[in-house]
Amino acid sequence: MTNWSTVQISILQLHRLERNRKENLWDFLPKKEKIILIKRLERLERYLGGLKGIRSLPKVVIVVGQKTELAAIQECRKLGIPIICTLDTDCNPNLVDIGVPINDDSILRINIFLETLLPRIKEGRRFWISKKSYTHRKTYSFGNKKRVRTFRKKRLSKSLCYKL
Repeated sequence: MTNWSTVQISILQLHRLERNRKENLWDFLPKKEKIILIKRLERLERYLGGLKGIRSLPKVVIVVGQKTELAAIQECRKLGIPIICTLDTDCNPNLVDIGVPINDDSILRINIFLETLLPRIKEGRRFWISKKSYTHRKTYSFGNKKRVRTFRKKRLSKSLCYKL
């Protein structure tokens, strides 16, 4: 995560190679170049396949297994990203922002934890998006210049509220 700009370039390259392969643009290349591109695509898919949908750094990181994911926790601390972590008896609670005491060896417990947390994250995201859409934008133009104006919802005054 600390080298996000480099990772982002590689993700864009992965998308470009997949799109070119899907559109059959590699059919016109010599065999050697085609093999090189296939190997590059497979390598990018292996290392960055799980990051395809990420467009920016995450706002929160959920870590399962603090001992094995210590490098990720240190990177999140450097970047100031809040960390939610499952804590077993051999974990350090001072390294994370929110610690949840769970046996991280049990797959069933981890599934229950994540299934409980996921709807709350979606609910918070919906709330954040609704707050963000509070302001409305309108574009209008005068000649060659386009201008953007932001409108806020008008609030009713107290006297109007009592009359209604």
